[in-house]
Amino acid sequence: LFRSPLSFAFIPPFHSQLARQMAEMQQGSKLGGVGHHPPLQRTVAVRNPIVGIPPLKRGPVLSNGGPSSSLPQHKPLGLSISEPPSFAHTGNPVELQGMLQHLRGQFASQRKQLFDQFLIGQNKLQMIQLQGEEQYRLQMLELEKEYKRQEMVLEQEMELKHRQLQLAQQKQEMMAAVAAAAALGGPGGVLSGQAATGLAYDPIMLKHDCLCNGVGTHHEFPGRLQSIYSRLQATGIADQCYKLKPRKATDDELRRVHSENHVQLYGSSIQQKSPLERKLSGGRSSMNPMKALRRLACGGYAVDDDTVWNDAHTPHAARIAAGCVVDLALSVANGDLENGFAVVRPPGHHAEPKQPMGFCYFNNVAVAAKAILDRTSVGKVAIVDWDVHHGNGTQNAFLDEPNVLYISIHRHDNGTFFPGTGSIDEVGVGAGFGFNVNIPFSRGLNPPYGDPEYMAAFRGIMPILRQFSPDVILVSAGFDACMGHAPNLGGYLVTPQCFGYMTKQLMSVCNGKVVLALEGGYELKTICECSEICLKALLGEEIPSVSTDNLNSPAHETAIATLEQCRMTQSQLWECMLRRDVLLRIRQSAKDAEQAERESETVDTLSKLSLQGQQLAAAAAAGAMHS
Repeated sequence: LFRSPLSFAFIPPFHSQLARQMAEMQQGSKLGGVGHHPPLQRTVAVRNPIVGIPPLKRGPVLSNGGPSSSLPQHKPLGLSISEPPSFAHTGNPVELQGMLQHLRGQFASQRKQLFDQFLIGQNKLQMIQLQGEEQYRLQMLELEKEYKRQEMVLEQEMELKHRQLQLAQQKQEMMAAVAAAAALGGPGGVLSGQAATGLAYDPIMLKHDCLCNGVGTHHEFPGRLQSIYSRLQATGIADQCYKLKPRKATDDELRRVHSENHVQLYGSSIQQKSPLERKLSGGRSSMNPMKALRRLACGGYAVDDDTVWNDAHTPHAARIAAGCVVDLALSVANGDLENGFAVVRPPGHHAEPKQPMGFCYFNNVAVAAKAILDRTSVGKVAIVDWDVHHGNGTQNAFLDEPNVLYISIHRHDNGTFFPGTGSIDEVGVGAGFGFNVNIPFSRGLNPPYGDPEYMAAFRGIMPILRQFSPDVILVSAGFDACMGHAPNLGGYLVTPQCFGYMTKQLMSVCNGKVVLALEGGYELKTICECSEICLKALLGEEIPSVSTDNLNSPAHETAIATLEQCRMTQSQLWECMLRRDVLLRIRQSAKDAEQAERESETVDTLSKLSLQGQQLAAAAAAGAMHS
């Protein structure tokens, strides 16, 4: 009212002198006269304390009963100006001036009271802010955590529903392909209405690569996958397979093997993390992947000397790899597919529940085995790991699990070859005691082992597999035991034909329900040939045989010693290993063992026929006597 240029418009014009005086008083008020309050103007000149202080409903409630809990609640600032004395308007300038002075005096008094209240409130709020800053930070952390959890639940629910629809669509497509192939009577990925061989692959996995862009030498690189899949396409066998639609493994699937922190740490990039996690990326948060990385000489980043990290692509590739193996394994376990091959990277069998290592982030085969047991009627799963390196992560995932049999054939060298685990006496714990079988070759490369030793090892493990009688066999199909690999990567001389032979052997155990998942293998020429032969074996096609020399050669005596030691250890756990013929088969060449097996089968068949004849004769004699 007193600062508006129009506030004196109601004053009669004949009181010009009074009007001039009032205008001068108004101008004096602007310049520091009555009503000007320097302290308030100084306060406004700096940052208004009220603007930066949150409402008290967001204030802290200290769990320890601190002083803030006893502070009085802050009341809204503000006073009401009372109505001035009621002067009858007589036109008397003295009366009018008295009314204006009264109002101006009341305004100055109230304004001072208002500022005093402001100072009191400011002090209280500043004290609350200081006392509650730590509690406020903790409450914000809890809020961010809860938001992240709810967001994750929603995403998982949506992803699960999407996955259910996708599986239904895939099944429809496969059944349509079956019907079409049966009608045409020719090849089309499915023959004569039988279940197909599945092939899982996604080019997204090629993007997982070191940030050095090829400056350094990395054994596990995108060219491995690209070369294998190109070979399968060029030979035409990829077109004979049912190609699964790739998808990322869910958090729930990964958490069945890995810790929550591991899944969040390596299953998402920094850009995907919550605002709070990005704020804490300076190293205080365990959710910051950069905290766990080291800088390589080539300029890239890795979790160890070998396991490179690319924040933009590694999390996606690792989830896709696990998702491909899970879906392929579930399709085979449910009978939608007969068998299959997952051409994936990064590999998985070294990944521990809380630690990536050896090129591996998520344990693809272990996650798939858990999914089979959780989501199908399958009761028993066997995992055969023929990678030249022991699958430490897979072994640890099932040490106490009686429904999963883990068998590994690997180079061990008495614990000096990476990763150093997998000795004969590691046989499982608790309920899983006896369901972990290791064949650790420990002669180094003098001589380097090859087909005779691996075929002898298979003759040693096949009785255990048959006695366990799994519903599905998952294979950690690493091809780094194949010829052509440097000594530090394997150095063995196993041929691609031998890997085809081992695939055929496994298919004889569980009605052909075998799923191969690519693990290691770094020599492009040989891993391409291995992949082609193994996939042909799964398709039921004729594959090249192991060479005559290797078929006729028994295993090296040092390998036989390891196999006999393994048989002695496992004979305490598996009745089949007590049989004398198992020991004989280990010592024989593959050809001699096969001949002895045929003769044994012939004898068994004749014995059964003789027994049946005796039973029939006895029954006939009994009938004659009765009559």
